[in-house]
Amino acid sequence: MPPLIESYYKRWLAGADLIEHPKDIERFYQFVKAYVAFWRRSYELDLGKCLDQDLKERFPNPDVRSKTVWKLDVLFDHLVAFSRGRFLFPDPYIGPTSRALLSLHLSSFIDGAGKPAYTREQIENELDARFGKT
Repeated sequence: MPPLIESYYKRWLAGADLIEHPKDIERFYQFVKAYVAFWRRSYELDLGKCLDQDLKERFPNPDVRSKTVWKLDVLFDHLVAFSRGRFLFPDPYIGPTSRALLSLHLSSFIDGAGKPAYTREQIENELDARFGKT
């Protein structure tokens, strides 16, 4: 992890509750902002892996640690994706205005393995359901 981003990460981890206290939340957002601001294509952070290692002493129970890491990792990934403009606003899934926009939005979803979450057939079925068959 680059030193500047690591300093924000360690400052956040030093907080007592990670994300339960307002100061911890503020430090978490500062860490995310630093990551987004200083991120380079050559470096992609696997926060879940880092947290799993760094929280072993604080959360000795693997189930509790795993759940905590998962929540923080998902929140981090969503904030980073949002800041990079990967989410369209307004959300076309909630208020779709066209077949093309909804198709683009649904095709942008990926699953945990990095593969498309929706097949072309599933997207077409959703489009037909919302806009009628073409």
